[in-house]
Amino acid sequence: INNLLPSTGVTQYNSIGWQRLAYICDTFGPRFSGSQNLENALDYIRDQAISDGLKVTEEATMVPKWVRGEEWGYLISPRVKKLHLIGLGMSNSTHGKNITAQVFVVSGNPDLQANCSSAEGKIVLFNTIFTTYGATVSTRSNAALWAQSCGAVAALIRSIAPFSMQNPHTGYSNTGNIPAAAISLEDASQLQRMQDRGQDIVVSLYMENTLYPDSPSRNLWIDLVGSEKPDEYVLVSGHGDSWDNTEGAMDDGGGFIVSWEVVRVLNSLGLKPKRTIRAVVWVNEENGDAGGEQYLTDGLITNILVNHSIAIETDGGVFQPLGLGVSCSDTSNGGCGLAIAQLETLAPLTHSIGGDIVTSGGGGTDIDPICGTGIVCAGWNVLDPRLSPGTTVTNNPCTTDAMGAWDAPVFDPYTQTMYDSGYFWFHHSDADTIERIDPTQLNTNVASLAIWTYSIAQLPELLPRNAPAPPDKKDDSDDKKSPSTTIIIILSVVGGVLIIGFISLFAYRVHRKQTQNQIDREEYSHLRGNEGTNERA
Repeated sequence: INNLLPSTGVTQYNSIGWQRLAYICDTFGPRFSGSQNLENALDYIRDQAISDGLKVTEEATMVPKWVRGEEWGYLISPRVKKLHLIGLGMSNSTHGKNITAQVFVVSGNPDLQANCSSAEGKIVLFNTIFTTYGATVSTRSNAALWAQSCGAVAALIRSIAPFSMQNPHTGYSNTGNIPAAAISLEDASQLQRMQDRGQDIVVSLYMENTLYPDSPSRNLWIDLVGSEKPDEYVLVSGHGDSWDNTEGAMDDGGGFIVSWEVVRVLNSLGLKPKRTIRAVVWVNEENGDAGGEQYLTDGLITNILVNHSIAIETDGGVFQPLGLGVSCSDTSNGGCGLAIAQLETLAPLTHSIGGDIVTSGGGGTDIDPICGTGIVCAGWNVLDPRLSPGTTVTNNPCTTDAMGAWDAPVFDPYTQTMYDSGYFWFHHSDADTIERIDPTQLNTNVASLAIWTYSIAQLPELLPRNAPAPPDKKDDSDDKKSPSTTIIIILSVVGGVLIIGFISLFAYRVHRKQTQNQIDREEYSHLRGNEGTNERA
């Protein structure tokens, strides 16, 4: 184990996962659905995973192909200035001509609807201030539809982000009859100030976008095949696609790399789980969810979904692990509570490295379709080490929120300061590069998720989807050990091996202990998991 990585500590030079992600980002660039870049990246992942000795299956699916062309926006009055602008995904174009019109700035849709007549023939700017992603993203998703309902000729939005250095953020938007684009926070604030002064604001907008017929693509299943129950599954996943303006190192390169690394590392350690641990690299999370829907369709045909113990998605960054946010669609008779209770018996195995907090509420865009079948689902929640005094990492200022949802301002109990969510500083922008990924954090996520997935794979039964029926009044003489006793016995052995193995493998136990012991675990014990949203991420 000690020979797998140098004993001097984890760096970008000895982290296989970090190096592979850097290669993918540097070599293939943005991995947008329908692009050759994505297909080339998937080819690389497939070939490398096969060379790792893992079983790889390509699950064919069709994905949308929306192609961005030339686009720009200029402030014409009260002065000439080029705006920091990017078209929203799936937006309409300006149909080969400039749209030049007065700008009407509103704070959100209620403000627009209250002043609907003022938007007629104008470009509407939604200057909606970021609070949480879940609360703010509907503006991006519906800007074109809301604006056109009041007779506007185009829609602009303040980028969905808490901080900006003149970098606009794209994202999915429902296609309307008018074009829609995002501008930087600074540009949006400037136009707001101009309107507040009563100045005449005129903007000229040009956008080329083309929607082609759907294009063939595929999910990748990377399996560490189970030794006793190969047709039962523990699924861990991230999405391989990114937006067309970004290398997507954080969203969601880190997520699919960590999932892949989980099965690679377990395999390299010679650990053979009872059930198959399946790492899935999803496609089309960003603008359609075709990958998740395809897994549901194929799973229903093959009846394989009933054999899934849990589906985990990591799509909120790979910073310091917090734990699992668990959801169940089948909550009859307290079903989700039973699953959470069973997972809580496993949580102490990851306490020394992080990832041991199990909360209710979580999931992910890609796994949402199969979650509806009753599978226990979980979003992987993370913190940032700046919440642990004394920790230095390379990707600050990525402070994530203390609820693990990377989705809101966070109160740091040590500095008594509110931080904005660092994940969304970079999300869907060209600043989402490999520099956002710290190799020690990435490997800590691998270690924690490997312990989780292996331990779940070793359980006597699949995680419960609902409460069991009352026991029959019979056979009280059965001298079998109770499930909880069996679990404790299994996990005492498995957990000890895994904790020692992974701490040695990633060579960070001493470093982690120096900071982990300073965390007030009670501060986070009540925290919820990802609240998620049905909006495209």
